[in-house]
Amino acid sequence: MKNSSIDLVFRNRLIDYYTEEYDPQVEVRVLKILEEGDYDFILAYHQEYDDLMHASTPRDPKVLDAFRKHLASFETLTSAFNKRFASSNRVVAFTPDHGTHIDPTTGKGAHGTDSSDDVDVRHFWGVYRGG
Repeated sequence: MKNSSIDLVFRNRLIDYYTEEYDPQVEVRVLKILEEGDYDFILAYHQEYDDLMHASTPRDPKVLDAFRKHLASFETLTSAFNKRFASSNRVVAFTPDHGTHIDPTTGKGAHGTDSSDDVDVRHFWGVYRGG
C-alpha cells in the first residue's frame, strides 16, 4: 500500500518494490508477479481493514467485511502461489502486524499499545513440500 509503514520499512534495499494504491491492486499485482516473475519472497499488504477500523471500531460490520475480503484475497493469492510453485518446497504465512482495541478517548479503533489486544495476534503458516 502506498505510503504505509510496510511500504516504507524495506526502502533503500536491493529488492524490487511494487507499490499499489489499495487492496484490489495489490492482489492484481501479486497475481501478475506469480505469472511473470521468479521471486524467493513476496510480501502483500492489505490496508482496508486498518483504515475502516480507525474510522469506527474493530467489530463494525463494514470492518468485518473488509477483513473477510482480506481473507478471500489471501486465499486467492495462496492458491495461485501454490499452483505456481507446486514443485518447490514453500511457505505461505498470514501475519498481521498488530491487533486492535477501542480507544477510550475517541471510541474508535486503535493500535500501538502494549495491551494484549494489540500485541497478541495470531499468525497462520502453511508449509508445503514440492513434488
